[in-house]
This record gives sequence, structure tokens and C-alpha cells, in this order.
Amino acid sequence: MADKRSRSGDITIYDIAEQVGVSPSTVSRALAGSSRIGEKTKAKIIEAARAGQYSGIAGTEGGKKLRRLVEVVFPLAVAGEQRITDPFYLDMLAVVADGLAERNFNLVLINETPWARRGNVAHLPHVAGMIIIGHAPDQEALQRFGRENSNLVVWGARVDGDHHLTVGSDNVAGGRLATEHLLSLGRRRVAFIGDPAEPEVTQRQEGYLQALKEWGAGQQPILFKSPFNAYRARIAAQAAVASSADFDAIFCGSDVIALNVIDALRSVGRRVPEDVAVVGYDDISLASAYGQSLTTVSQQIPVGGQLLVDVFCSALAGEKVDSKVIPPKLQVRESTISHKKS
Repeated sequence: MADKRSRSGDITIYDIAEQVGVSPSTVSRALAGSSRIGEKTKAKIIEAARAGQYSGIAGTEGGKKLRRLVEVVFPLAVAGEQRITDPFYLDMLAVVADGLAERNFNLVLINETPWARRGNVAHLPHVAGMIIIGHAPDQEALQRFGRENSNLVVWGARVDGDHHLTVGSDNVAGGRLATEHLLSLGRRRVAFIGDPAEPEVTQRQEGYLQALKEWGAGQQPILFKSPFNAYRARIAAQAAVASSADFDAIFCGSDVIALNVIDALRSVGRRVPEDVAVVGYDDISLASAYGQSLTTVSQQIPVGGQLLVDVFCSALAGEKVDSKVIPPKLQVRESTISHKKS
């Protein structure tokens, strides 16, 4: 049978699936060496793959280990605003890249959502699957894509309707940790700043609201909106500081937002933490290296990045695997605790 090829001339798992009469996920699992695929079916798939010169077969050929591709996608919400140079993305990418290399994978970086390009994972030849770091702005599109593509793992909050695997921190618990820390220091006018359009931030805000209620602080929520993008976060931070709202502490939906809030407070002569205590979220590398180190909720990026790779590889091999939730950890630093002697 003559092989069918993509427009680029390279055979894909979808071409192989059509030739053999199985699903693309079965092809992917067979080529990954899964024991859950029958030997006869696996042999047919491998024969079709070799005939089409498909190089994504697990194991070795000619004594040389093969390195398959994994798409690592950063679904940037608005072109030109949030960039792949965002510190959280860079920290997570470093861990994921190392983990994939250890499993004999190469990666290709993509900065647009896959459904905007083509409705399947293997749009490039020899792509084994996809890791998306951060939720896409169109949740319905992501959920549809998750139903159609099994070799997909997403970093971020698990939300109702998800059909894909996720790895992420417990954002509600993280929001509670941050707010309870501020309340335990005697702060009674605690604000929150973040973008509730993001599922993770919505959950962090929920933790903030729960802590206010359970501590009986007697305050109404003080809420400000800010995107993750550094430039817009700076504008939002300046607006929050210039507002009439009276707050003595602020919990920020990300470290990038928090660092901008600290700069905005200093620009108007307000001291951190003496006048306003500040807590971030993520624990990016810059949080501990900043001039005044930042108290933050750690998502344990080294753990999370490795889990992303582990879950992805297990799913690719056809193993039963569940989504993972990482417990957050509070890292207390100088933005809430002053070490200066009075």
C-alpha cells in the first residue's frame, strides 16, 4: 500500500493510523513501546512507520537512539503583551527541557494555541505529543482539543469540563496560605490583585476570600485587577496604590505583579513591609534575588516541571495516569517580615 503523507511530505501518526485502520492514539502508544497494544497490531504499525520512514519509533535503529519531538506550547493571551521571557515561563521551561532530554526527547517551542494552527497534536512530523504551560485564553477550545488528543498535558488549574491531564499547584490552598500569613501578622486590611479571567487566579482569589471569612477579620474584600504581563501589571499596580482603598497588606496573583506593586509603593513613599506587607505567587528565581526579597507562595517549579514530564511520558506509553496537584509552600521573606532593628 502506498503511504499517505502530509503536505510537507513527511508521514505522520495520522497517516499511519489511516493505513493500519486504528486510532492515532493507538499508533502513538505502539510507537512508544506500550505493552497495552497487541503484538500483531504493534507489528503492523511499526512496519507502516518504517515503510514511510517515520523516525518516531521507540528504541534504536542502526545502533543510534532516536529522539522524538514534543511540542511545548506557551498560549500567550494577547500578541505582543505577555511574552515567553516571562520569568515563570523561563523557570518552568528549564525544568521541562531537562526532563525531556533525560527521556530522549527534543522539544520545539510554540507560542500560539494548537487549534489556531491545526486540529491535532502531530502537525509537525515525528511529534509525540504536547505539553501546554499555562491555560489558553479560550477554555472551551482547550477542552475540545483535550477530548481529541490523548497525548496532551497542561500546566495549570484543573477546571470542570477538562478532558486532558493537568499538573498544577493547589491554588485555593495557596491563596489561603498567603492571606492567613498576612492576617497572622496583624494586618487587617488585606487586598488582592490579579486577573480573575485566569482559572488559577480565580482559585487564588477564592482562597483569599475563604481566609478573610474564616479569620473573622471583619473586612470587606479589597480587589484590584491586573494581568500577568509585566507592562500592564506595572500600570495596574500604580493604579491600585493611587486608589482611595486603604490597605496595609496585599496578596498578588503572581510574583511579577508583586514586584511591580513593591516598586509602585516605594514610588509614593510607602514602606514595605512597615506600611504595606506584600506577598506574591509562583516563587520565580527573581523572588529571592530581588533587592528586597519577596514573600511568596511557591508552586515548587522543579517538582512541577518534572511531574509534567513524568505524566506526559506515562500517558504516551498508554499507562493509566491521573492529573497531579502539588501542595503549595509559603516562602517567608523580607516583603512581609522586616529584619531591621527598631
